[in-house]
Amino acid sequence: MSFLALGIGQSLGSSIAGMVIDISSYPFAFILFACVGVIGLFIPVKDTNDIP
Repeated sequence: MSFLALGIGQSLGSSIAGMVIDISSYPFAFILFACVGVIGLFIPVKDTNDIP
């Protein structure tokens, strides 16, 4: 099931990236997606190893 979610996410992401590049430019889209990736670094992830 996780590979299906990954495939759907990539399909949607590439469509959105194409629209952003079409509306603006490649450098703007690259910087925008890089900023989204950096913001993703600060989202905490639940650690399941600490559950007794």
